[in-house]
Amino acid sequence: MGKAIGYFLNYSRQLVRYTMDGRYMLDNNLIENSVRPVTLGCKNYHLRIFKK
Repeated sequence: MGKAIGYFLNYSRQLVRYTMDGRYMLDNNLIENSVRPVTLGCKNYHLRIFKK
């Protein structure tokens, strides 16, 4: 808990600026949804190779 408080105190100015600026998204769902088909394709490809 002490590390978390120290992190907040060290970066509080930047964190406040980040939350006040509406241009930045607080989540990365758009990126995750665009990468998911590629990773699932790779996983399925690897499973297909190892089953033979």
